[in-house]
Amino acid sequence: MSGYSAIEMIQKMVTGQVALNAPMSNITASRSGGTTDILITPSDVEDLARVVKFLSQRGIKYFVMGGATGILVRDGGIRGAVLRLGPSFQGMKVLDADGNSPVIRASAGSNVSELVRSMAEQGLGGVEFLYGIPGTIGGAIMRNAKSLGESISSRVLSVEAMDPEGEIHSFPAEILKFGPHSCALPTGHIIISVDIKAERRDEEEIRERVKTVLDERQKNHPPPGGATAMLFLDPAGRPPASELIAQCGLKGIRAGDAEISSLNPNFITNLGEATTANIIALMGLIQERVYIKHKIHLKTFVETIGSRQQDMLRIKR
Repeated sequence: MSGYSAIEMIQKMVTGQVALNAPMSNITASRSGGTTDILITPSDVEDLARVVKFLSQRGIKYFVMGGATGILVRDGGIRGAVLRLGPSFQGMKVLDADGNSPVIRASAGSNVSELVRSMAEQGLGGVEFLYGIPGTIGGAIMRNAKSLGESISSRVLSVEAMDPEGEIHSFPAEILKFGPHSCALPTGHIIISVDIKAERRDEEEIRERVKTVLDERQKNHPPPGGATAMLFLDPAGRPPASELIAQCGLKGIRAGDAEISSLNPNFITNLGEATTANIIALMGLIQERVYIKHKIHLKTFVETIGSRQQDMLRIKR
């Protein structure tokens, strides 16, 4: 295969799906962003291992996206490869069904809310507080997702992750050193699955807990579909970022089709054709106004990746 370009070699080796110049606006929660050189959806773990090793050995950058909820892709797109964990990286199984503390192994590509529902069907609870959080369980682990005062790290026993050479390793929770919105997984590793400590609960009790969580979330978060993830972290010892932004009178302010949410101004909604540049402009405005009024520099929660300007494909041999 030495006579082929890297892209041609990827197309031949991957048994899953491969798309060139794939628009990230079809994937990101903000519905904005340019194209990626190549979007790869591996068919299974072995397929993922082959492509990760290939990319690593050739120095080709790769980004892993699940629900793409905590990411903004610049309008210039992504120069490199995007790996998306598809259906074969979804689902859960009960590892230890005995006693009152069964263990659940959840695949990294599983939707967070669907995982909660699947557990509830088997009378398993403990992670109801995650319900309604958009994205995948892998992303929730990387950001140590938190809701109503509880973090997913309190339930994690261990994580299986693939290194840049395609080898899978197990990381006990204590090694991952979870922090606020962070997880110390080694650079370049991709979460494959997570073992979660669950609890035996009545399905009706779980449903009531889920309803409480969902009601609270709907009061304070814009509906999914074109809304960014939370933009800024809450500053320590100060009012929440949403309150600080609201006090600056920024609700409803627009840049193009991007609008600072009137429900919670720590989110921006894409009203139709917003670009990532529009969203970033509003984020800059928010930071400026909050600093002027409150002398607080808001730190971003959402991660921005990609190029500012559109370039040609850069994946070569």
